[in-house]
Amino acid sequence: MKYKDWSLFKLFNKTNTWISLRLGATSQNHTNFIPNLCSARNTFLSIILVQLLALILAISATVQPDFFWPKLSLISLFSQWILLCSIASICCIRNWLNKTNIFLATITIYILTQFISIGLSAFSIWLNHDNLILLSPNTDFNAQFLIQVWAISSIIVLLTLRYFYVHYQWQSSIIEQEKTHLKALQARIQPHFLFNSLNTIASLTRSNPQEAENAVLDLADLFRKILKEEEITTIAEELELARGYIHLESHRLKNSLVVKWQIANTVPMHHSIPCLILQPLLENAIRHGIERTIGGGVISIHISQENNFLCIVVRNPIGYGVDYPGSGIALDNIEKRLKLIYGELGMLKVQRKERIFQVEIRLPLTSIQLQTYQ
Repeated sequence: MKYKDWSLFKLFNKTNTWISLRLGATSQNHTNFIPNLCSARNTFLSIILVQLLALILAISATVQPDFFWPKLSLISLFSQWILLCSIASICCIRNWLNKTNIFLATITIYILTQFISIGLSAFSIWLNHDNLILLSPNTDFNAQFLIQVWAISSIIVLLTLRYFYVHYQWQSSIIEQEKTHLKALQARIQPHFLFNSLNTIASLTRSNPQEAENAVLDLADLFRKILKEEEITTIAEELELARGYIHLESHRLKNSLVVKWQIANTVPMHHSIPCLILQPLLENAIRHGIERTIGGGVISIHISQENNFLCIVVRNPIGYGVDYPGSGIALDNIEKRLKLIYGELGMLKVQRKERIFQVEIRLPLTSIQLQTYQ
């Protein structure tokens, strides 16, 4: 995937990503009944929709044209006041709402928003009697204003909750399809790894039986880890698996294979990531780079933490006869899995510089909730 070059777009995207990470937002694929209203995008859309509602109320309530703009200003100010207070309150208890059942979450949100609406209405009445935000210019300071606010607020909240429920049901059905897709992608990579490993052992059987036996033992150890049928692992376990694969291939390639590891001390080794992310990159680097380069070459692996992201960069020489090794099954597999798990926050970027091939993976260091896919 290519980076965007527009500075304003990049600034908004970084800001939105930062807010999402700070608020503990998960991937868009892990659906919740209550969406993340505190994200920049959702807050902005809510403000626009409420402003349109204020415009409709001002038009319907204004008799004299000269009174339209003051009326719109007051209704807009009051409506946005209620909206922002409601969003802030819901965001504070969003995690709890998504852990409880839908009925209780619905009742809680309705009571909370109505309490805020009536409370702010009473406060505005107490604050200034003369500038009361009346929906009818003929209505004096009385309970009718509170009833109007309650009725309008109830309709909006109930319609919004209905939309949340329909969206939740739709997202749940999409996730069920993604579960199947993700497991299919996961299943494809295991036979691919097995076939290549068996080819390595077969090439050693006649030339060096002892090395072939050691390779079989290494392969057995690797497959004990791979065949756990787990979709998430830790960074430390993924690195251990990658090193085991490199050790297996070193039986065959000997001194032709040189691997340089650069792992920053700040990398959280016990953080959860999708399994089989690094090993396919190393397999590509060996098959399309080291094996097809006279005298072998160097695979460089750089792993670091940049802000709230884990950055994995793998570089290898491009072998002779390989025009562009970035369109294979492994890279496509990894990219699809990242998109299913992280949404837009996960990134796989491929670059070619002269005869060097580079793959960069960026993963958000937020808690992965893959229980949906198990």
